[in-house]
Amino acid sequence: MKNIVLCFDGTWNTADAEFPTNVVKTAQLVLPVDGNDTDQVLFYDAGVGSMQVAFGSSINNFLGGAFGVGLMENIEDAYRFLTFNYTPGDRLFIFGFSRGAYSARSFCGLIRTCGVLHKQHVGKVREAVMLYKHRNREAGPDAAPCVKFRNDYSTAAYTGQASDMSPLHLEYMGLWDTVGALGIPSAIPFAGRFNKKYAFHDVTLSRMVHSARHALAIDERRNTFRPSRWTNLNELNTARAALPGAGGPLYQQIWFPGDHASVGGGGDVNGLWQASLVWVVEGARARGLAVDETSLEGYRRDINHKASVYCMKRRTFSLSSISFRRSRFGPRDSALSDVSEVAQQRIKASATDLFEKRRYRPRTLRAYIEKHSGELGTTWR
Repeated sequence: MKNIVLCFDGTWNTADAEFPTNVVKTAQLVLPVDGNDTDQVLFYDAGVGSMQVAFGSSINNFLGGAFGVGLMENIEDAYRFLTFNYTPGDRLFIFGFSRGAYSARSFCGLIRTCGVLHKQHVGKVREAVMLYKHRNREAGPDAAPCVKFRNDYSTAAYTGQASDMSPLHLEYMGLWDTVGALGIPSAIPFAGRFNKKYAFHDVTLSRMVHSARHALAIDERRNTFRPSRWTNLNELNTARAALPGAGGPLYQQIWFPGDHASVGGGGDVNGLWQASLVWVVEGARARGLAVDETSLEGYRRDINHKASVYCMKRRTFSLSSISFRRSRFGPRDSALSDVSEVAQQRIKASATDLFEKRRYRPRTLRAYIEKHSGELGTTWR
């Protein structure tokens, strides 16, 4: 048995970037073996739009970053890697940021549909991808063609598997601010008709994943960076709570202060991304992933709730230039713990303590602050 760690980076992000994302930092934290001499194998996928090829690289970078072109190819690469490296009993840990988080979720959807191929059937990877893209979405992974494909070619699966097939252990998924906008921006006429071809992606969180955490950015306002949230956490946590030995909620989605890069990393401002990094990685540790504890503790010490919520350095091109800006719809009927501790610290802080020199009152959190004003010891105004 070994741990297989698959990391999907965000749009235009690479491992050698000046300001690496939390996906890169997570990959760096993963130890080659754990305390029980269990191997930990790592796959890292650079974000869409970052492929460097001799011909057409600029076009690829633009199309990948602007419209998500190349996302499915990245998922296919990860699936092929998994096919070559997986043996029954291995445990999977999956991480992603931005469109890389969307890739991670769709990658799980591909596995749910097709299982993990036996390496002797690696030539069926493309066929698996086509089955995933053209499956009967209403029937889901239990549709007859999907079941037959898994029984014919897969060595492990979550559902509808043959009696001699190994159960799949997708132990943990950790994500930062999933962005699911693919294709033409919705503000452009006829975008919906063009974008229908991307509707096949299955990004719903299922019980196939044993535990998951998703960090959302409170202060991102660009319309083209709208978050793709999980909406079924109560249902999943209720089902898990009924199992023997269940502890706290295994599926969590929490809001963190900062814009997209201040939460997922990759920006030039320190202090806030460390909080979401530590939270997501600690979730993986709880499921058995071995990480560099010294480095993780260093990130924990560097958390600064007073830091700027906005990164100073932005790309010269952004789809935000052709879209509206608006505050995100934040937590409404929420628990106090649905907003991170570092965000609560900012809410309680005086204006003079914060980088912006004003009280932290993002519209995204208005309903939350009004509901929990007593517990927070402050009011919206």
